[in-house]
Amino acid sequence: MSFQVIHSDAGVYVLRQQEGNIDIVIILYVDDILIMGNDKHLIIKIKKSLSSQEFKMKDLGPAESYLGMRITRDHKRRLIWLDQVSYVTNALNWFQLSNANNTRTPLPSNIHLEAFKEPPPTKLTPSINK
Repeated sequence: MSFQVIHSDAGVYVLRQQEGNIDIVIILYVDDILIMGNDKHLIIKIKKSLSSQEFKMKDLGPAESYLGMRITRDHKRRLIWLDQVSYVTNALNWFQLSNANNTRTPLPSNIHLEAFKEPPPTKLTPSINK
């Protein structure tokens, strides 16, 4: 189908019909597949093609979560959010902290953080002990 694998993640495939533009992204993880893109008709065609081959597939409709991440969409504004609320909730329950009091972040929200730039190590001259 002319998909190209992303070298940084062997489970992610992209289809580019024009140079530089990604039309469809397929993410595979064990027995889960997520198909997303900007061409709904092409997505439907790819789903039909994959399911007509030797793959057993069940279309679960628009994804609401994937690999523990919740997916929220605002179609009107063309926005998408990912969060891990259920992961955090499960972690709090596991450590019996679900009733713990919340607190504000210890840093002011307007603080600007910069990466620490360590000076290069000085070159040591070997010494001879006499």
